[in-house]
Amino acid sequence: MAAPSAPLLARLPAARLPAAWRWALGALVAACTGRSSPPSPPERAMAAPASAPSPRLAHLTAPTLRALPEPALRLPFRESFTLKSAGAAPREPARYALRAEERRYTVTAELRGRSLQGGAAAAPVQAPRFHETFAIRALPPATTGGRLRWRGEPIRVDGDAGAARPYVARWQELLAGRRAQLDLPRDAPWTIVFAEDPLQRDSQPEIEELTQRLLGYVVPLPDEAIGRGARWTVVTVLRQGGAAVKQTAKYELLERAGGRLTLAVDLRRVAEEQRVARPGLPEGSALDLVAMFRAVTGRVEVDLGAPLPVRGELEIEVRTHQRLRQASGAITEAIDEDLGTMSLTSASTGGS
Repeated sequence: MAAPSAPLLARLPAARLPAAWRWALGALVAACTGRSSPPSPPERAMAAPASAPSPRLAHLTAPTLRALPEPALRLPFRESFTLKSAGAAPREPARYALRAEERRYTVTAELRGRSLQGGAAAAPVQAPRFHETFAIRALPPATTGGRLRWRGEPIRVDGDAGAARPYVARWQELLAGRRAQLDLPRDAPWTIVFAEDPLQRDSQPEIEELTQRLLGYVVPLPDEAIGRGARWTVVTVLRQGGAAVKQTAKYELLERAGGRLTLAVDLRRVAEEQRVARPGLPEGSALDLVAMFRAVTGRVEVDLGAPLPVRGELEIEVRTHQRLRQASGAITEAIDEDLGTMSLTSASTGGS
């Protein structure tokens, strides 16, 4: 919120008003302020000699407004959780009851991209397949949400690592080889503390990067009993790459067998135009995210004893439009598009 502007009416200058107007103004002020002293009756004011000096209105000074700092919105923030349909009977609640064990996850991606920079189209790029691997251990007592320990492993690339760099750089720089403790309650903001920064003073980029990735995997479940065909939508505001984005995640229950749920997922993220703080920019330059769109669709299998889906097959589509303003005044536009597939696999590595 911007700081309040200067008062529009700092003073009401003295003016000579007809007596009847003075009486009406006095009544209005009394009604607005609650003052009980009545103004002079209009007939007395009308009887005053025309030559008598009219009393001047007292100067009214607007109160000084103090600009308060805009409260920071702690992200991620769940904006809404809506059950669209409870599905067909029989219905029963679906509740996480995490097993106190470690589970190792691998996300394998195959992406192809193209870009338009400075009005010139670059040749399409097929990135080599790469694998992001991490482990999550649920700590006892295992409860819904619960406390987890996360460990990121170095990325693996099937081929030229340099060709995959645009897609794997943030994982390598921020998450590979890192350890963190997570508190993931259902409704409250998440808490992520990296082992190297217990006071959370220097790890905000890492926290945001891990948060946005987990929000792409975690499947929140309704409180209500649900059956086959149940549909729900969860809207969350988060940070991705330094930008504030809104995620709308739609889920549909396709099948249920005991503690296993098969779900259709349609997850979309959008961002409006905003200035993005990016370290390493030349002095005097600025980076604006003009627009961002990200869609992930497919199927996942949820095990109610595990914090994330245990497997999934997904398609991904990402489009971004960025504008770099240089200190010289020159402006460079960049539009990027990436399409491809992601698969999620996991396996238990043992109990606590």
